[in-house]
Amino acid sequence: MNEAKLIELMRTVMKEELKPIEKRLGAIELRQDGMREEQSALIQNQASSNAMLKALVDDVNYIKGDVTALKEGQDRQNKVLESLALRSLEQETDIRDLKRIK
Repeated sequence: MNEAKLIELMRTVMKEELKPIEKRLGAIELRQDGMREEQSALIQNQASSNAMLKALVDDVNYIKGDVTALKEGQDRQNKVLESLALRSLEQETDIRDLKRIK
């Protein structure tokens, strides 16, 4: 055998030996592409979840402000009611005193 035929034969043998490796490499690359797509989808879902969480936090903070305002208003109303109740008691006492005088 001459050298050229030997080299050609070696190339053919090497190509045959490399085919299963190339096939496995192709399968690995396909799985890797799939994993990249899944990772991209997860990143997008996380961004969406983060946006929803921020909106919820904003809503909760807004509601907290409303609750605080309502509590303050309720406290003012309670003070007014206490004042009116005290005034009513004073007026009832005055009315009783006036009835005794008559």
